[in-house]
Amino acid sequence: MEAQRRQILVALLMAGDALVLAGAYASAFTARFPHRFAFSADTPNGAHHVVLGMSALALWVLIAAGLGLYRPHILRAPGATLARVLVGLLLVGLLTGTVLFFVKADLATRLVLALMLAFALPPLWLERVLARRVLTAWGARRNPLVLVLGTGAAARGLGERLVAEPMDGYRLAGYVRLDTEPAAVPAHEIVGDADGLERLLDERVVDLVALAHPAASLAQIDEIARVCHEVGRDLVLVGGALGALVARATLESLGDSPALRLAGSRRLRTTMIGKRVFDLALGLFLLGLATPLLVLLAVLVRLTSPGRALYAQERVGVNGRTFRLYKLRSMVADAESRRAALEPMNEVPGPVFKLRHDPRLTPLGRFLRRFSLDELPQLVNVVKGDMSLVGPRPPLPHEVARYDRWQRRRLSVRPGLTGVWQVGGRSDVDFETWMRLDLAYIDHWSPWLDLKILAKTVPVVLSGRGAC
Repeated sequence: MEAQRRQILVALLMAGDALVLAGAYASAFTARFPHRFAFSADTPNGAHHVVLGMSALALWVLIAAGLGLYRPHILRAPGATLARVLVGLLLVGLLTGTVLFFVKADLATRLVLALMLAFALPPLWLERVLARRVLTAWGARRNPLVLVLGTGAAARGLGERLVAEPMDGYRLAGYVRLDTEPAAVPAHEIVGDADGLERLLDERVVDLVALAHPAASLAQIDEIARVCHEVGRDLVLVGGALGALVARATLESLGDSPALRLAGSRRLRTTMIGKRVFDLALGLFLLGLATPLLVLLAVLVRLTSPGRALYAQERVGVNGRTFRLYKLRSMVADAESRRAALEPMNEVPGPVFKLRHDPRLTPLGRFLRRFSLDELPQLVNVVKGDMSLVGPRPPLPHEVARYDRWQRRRLSVRPGLTGVWQVGGRSDVDFETWMRLDLAYIDHWSPWLDLKILAKTVPVVLSGRGAC
């Protein structure tokens, strides 16, 4: 969906939600106090009702946004929409009830809250069902026509989505054949080839040109962009049209020169700053809580085996920078010198060394590893900025030296104390799956994803599942 249309949809849904909740509140109040106006002087606990109405409305907007109820794609699934509306209202009830408790509201106010949420459920859901129908009806006649460049699987998938979901805001104008790409689309929908693109744009009604050909060269893209520019048509690059590494382009300056940044992953510097602030705040808090336990465990490590309690190891961080990673020692003091003899017993394909029953582990170290207690000192790395709370696991330099080129993109973000590898099976995950999980995390990162991974990490660590 076009950004402008999406913004209008979100604004209308928010305004509609406000009207629905206001009407539900008025209905609930009337049901409880049939002969009184909500904010009249003789209304019992009138101030509490003001808190109720304002709190419920504000919380609903925040919770609905978090549940994706203002995103166009949720409109496609009425059942999922109803479930999310119900969950959102339950959360609003729980949190608003907490607010009312602190202002010491009476039972009548809580009854109004319960009635309000019950009355709001049907219209909040029907509002979104109606929005889908209106968008679909509007799209069948007025949506922009998209000319898809490409006839392969990527182009076919794009065209099918345009036809199947008119509410997204586009219609299919046809396909254009590029190079000798095998056709995966119906022959009657191919309207021309690359050499005739100028003529097609002159003769046909085309509002937008979409390049959906993963093998397109930069020279080809440049020529297509020139042709579109000459006739004032926007060009969008879909999927892998610029290769897997290009996820976002931004206009900025390099020194005094204007520049176009082609980002290697889907992230903005502003959100990365927010991620760092979150890491620093929560990292300091967790480090303060964990310090007494760290001291106790360090003493136990020293008492149960010879050698230092704290182990520092060189790891590779963001963009190839190396740093010293801290761990509680879980192995015998000469573990590194004994590794070469154990290499043939490695249980994980690829450059990573994993041995489930590693003979170098001390009895205490095996316990520490099982519950990830040996990694608690890495909170220091998080506070220092070497690591993040969530991200790809920091590799060893000799592991990075053996990476395939596509695997090096996992170094484009700070490594993490936990990540998708932790909640997805820990040592039970094979190396290539591990790498692909990390890249998927980078490409789909969001603050909500980090919170979800952090929440899932706790039960995984406590269960000891997949530890090595």
